[in-house]
Amino acid sequence: MKQTKAYLMFSVTALLVLALAACADRDRAAPQAEREGEPMAQMPGEQQQQQPGTTLGQQGAAITGADRDSMTQLLQGNMAEIEMARMAEQRASSEQVRDYARQLREDHERAGQELQRIATQGQVTIPTEMDAQSRQTLDRLRGISGQQFDREFLQHTVQAHQQKIQQYQQISQQANNPELRNFASSELPRLQQHLQRAQELQRGGTTGADRIGTGAAGETERRY
Repeated sequence: MKQTKAYLMFSVTALLVLALAACADRDRAAPQAEREGEPMAQMPGEQQQQQPGTTLGQQGAAITGADRDSMTQLLQGNMAEIEMARMAEQRASSEQVRDYARQLREDHERAGQELQRIATQGQVTIPTEMDAQSRQTLDRLRGISGQQFDREFLQHTVQAHQQKIQQYQQISQQANNPELRNFASSELPRLQQHLQRAQELQRGGTTGADRIGTGAAGETERRY
């Protein structure tokens, strides 16, 4: 009987020793895993919270409802500028206006590609049609030609870029998504160049190369 009790006590003691050894091994393994860069389990409360009505872009930057609206407006406006520039390349009576329209189209096509990339990352639907007001402007331009077309195209371009500059300034300061902010900020100088060149063409007239930027001064003016 005494031998049986001694055997049971020995067994219990052995189990306790093994349990304590296992706990010690586990405590040593956790710091080692952290040192070696192994991922630790994330507690439920540590998961990134996503606000209602937002999506997370590829870099984890939230796309708010206001950002979505801004992207949609920028994409539609960019689409309209490209279509109007293409029309001016074909219909403008002034070679300088046609050259300006070509540069305008190329710049807006490049900007549109970058903006679509940002929108796609943020799961923002790419619009397929421009806004109603831009469609009306295009329809009006289709109905005129010659110098009248040049004047109205330039007038629209000046007004549109004045509005765009204000819009891009606001987005560059207030957008939640950093890529959208950076995009708007980087495009501002180019929009200002577009506006300045359109105003130069308005002041100099739309016909006669001798009236708009000839000679050395003209080469400086043509850098838009």
